[in-house]
Amino acid sequence: MSAPAAKVAKCCRCRKRYRGQGDWNADFIAGLMVGIICPGCQTAAEHLGAAVNEATVDYSGNTEVHLTDDEGLNKIIDGLIGTNRTPPVLREQASRLEKALPNDETARAMVQLM
Repeated sequence: MSAPAAKVAKCCRCRKRYRGQGDWNADFIAGLMVGIICPGCQTAAEHLGAAVNEATVDYSGNTEVHLTDDEGLNKIIDGLIGTNRTPPVLREQASRLEKALPNDETARAMVQLM
């Protein structure tokens, strides 16, 4: 896992500094990395989920989509609906994304979609 492009990467929960140690997880909302989580702050479910994803998910087929074309917009909307199955969950994720990346244009566009 690589850290976000911040000068000093810290756990988004306890603020511990990331120094290249293993077992840190990235926290994603709508495909945007909003933080990293140290091993001490991860729940057992988060740790297990990351281990399962690392072992089973093939990310080589991932493609970049754009909010500016209809096909990309439809893929994004389908993905949001597929992973956030109820309106309350979608609203909670939108709120977390807005707080995590307040100055990011892509994040703002995703929040508007959500």
